[in-house]
Amino acid sequence: MAGRVVHAEATTNEAVWLRENLKSHAVIGGIRWRSIMKFKGLESEVIVITDLGRDAQDFFEKIGRSYQDAVYVGITRAKTKCIVLVQDDQV
Repeated sequence: MAGRVVHAEATTNEAVWLRENLKSHAVIGGIRWRSIMKFKGLESEVIVITDLGRDAQDFFEKIGRSYQDAVYVGITRAKTKCIVLVQDDQV
């Protein structure tokens, strides 16, 4: 999960690079990355939501937020299309 990489201690060169690039929220190869919470109130033609599953549910429970509300917020940011990727091993 990308959110984990941003908040975890980087222990490899690859993790350091990924963490820094994810934290910057810069356009990388034409794709903007944001967490659902940081994208609230914004919209885009296409939204791709990744890493949904038990880990995401546990994360939202841990921070005292509703998983269902977060998914709703993410889905409703799309003007034209929303793609949702769920981790099969966590359904």
